[in-house]
Amino acid sequence: MKFCINNLLLSISFALDLAEKDFMIDSKNHSKRVAIVSGKIGRQLGLSDEEIFDLVSYALLHDVGIVKLNSEAHIESHEKTGAHCIFGEEIVKDFPFLEKRENIVLYHHETYNGEGTFGKFDHEIHLFSKIIGFSDYFELLHREHLSQEEIVRDITNNIGIKFSPEIANAWLELQKTASFWLDIDDLFIDNVKGDLFPKICRDVDYRQIHETTKIFSPIVDSYSSFTGNHSSGISEKIDIMADFYQFDQEKKYKLLISADMHDIGKLGIPNRILDKNGKLTNEEFSIVKKHTYYTRRILEKIEYFGDIVEWASNHHEKLNGTGYPYGLGAEKIDFCSRLMAVIDIYQALTENRPYRCGMNHVKAMDILMEMVEKNEIDGQVVADVDKVFGGVLVENTSK
Repeated sequence: MKFCINNLLLSISFALDLAEKDFMIDSKNHSKRVAIVSGKIGRQLGLSDEEIFDLVSYALLHDVGIVKLNSEAHIESHEKTGAHCIFGEEIVKDFPFLEKRENIVLYHHETYNGEGTFGKFDHEIHLFSKIIGFSDYFELLHREHLSQEEIVRDITNNIGIKFSPEIANAWLELQKTASFWLDIDDLFIDNVKGDLFPKICRDVDYRQIHETTKIFSPIVDSYSSFTGNHSSGISEKIDIMADFYQFDQEKKYKLLISADMHDIGKLGIPNRILDKNGKLTNEEFSIVKKHTYYTRRILEKIEYFGDIVEWASNHHEKLNGTGYPYGLGAEKIDFCSRLMAVIDIYQALTENRPYRCGMNHVKAMDILMEMVEKNEIDGQVVADVDKVFGGVLVENTSK
């Protein structure tokens, strides 16, 4: 099938913007805005469509490392240490860009005069990093609701200090048009990004798409200290269960993609709630319940992800209609959604958390059977999980 990676990237950037709300006020559309400004500067500098695609892709992912940071520390301290740049570079190295480039994300906070985080001077920094760094700086000024004149003055005063004259002057030309400022307005930003982002499609199957999406499951898991290997554990068990049910390869890899992405909506939940070492209040739990809705909204615009969206988003629905976010009843919950729900619970029960050891298989099955009796989850799936994993997970035993 012809799969266009653009929508996957845009969906991931939306998730990252949700995550940044926990660090920065008024961060809506940060990654998209940085990407649009970067792309416009790239066009102004005469970059090819292929180069623009990779530049915009890096720009959309430039803050991906932020999800691995402790939300209790102030964002400015991370800027100074470059922690999110280091984490981000590590994450994007396996992303399928058209051309592999090193240190684009790592050096996006370096400056023309060498006073950035890593002390790199202009000639040591890739053009993409310089463009993204400039666009990020501009976006922060824009977020402060400064006037156009104030932003132009700030940028002009930093030419040859923070910014390359080539990049700053390209932007100074762009900003003279009314359309530049309208294009980055929240009202129009989603219309503009498609025009600016060259559409790159590849002949791939779901197995190859899984090679990309599995890059992101550790990102989601690392967002909370309580879920270190949750998504990867679900993927391993889904892989085994798919073979048990003799699913064909397409269905199996769609399920694996669902496992990779099922908790991506948690990036929109404040870290202080996800990492709370104690019982959640009713208000806090109502916030946590939003994550499956966010997962659906993040994934739903990706072409060929119809089934994946359902299986990833329905893992907290219950057969008796008491689940969330939609309160679906049994007649609206398909088999693969039921499978994802059971595996999600089983994985959570059997994995270690900072506040408890993982349960052994027998204890986990006792809880699952109680849920079956309440008509919350599928009894046949639970019986199959018992058959497949009984006695296997000896490493996750508790006294």
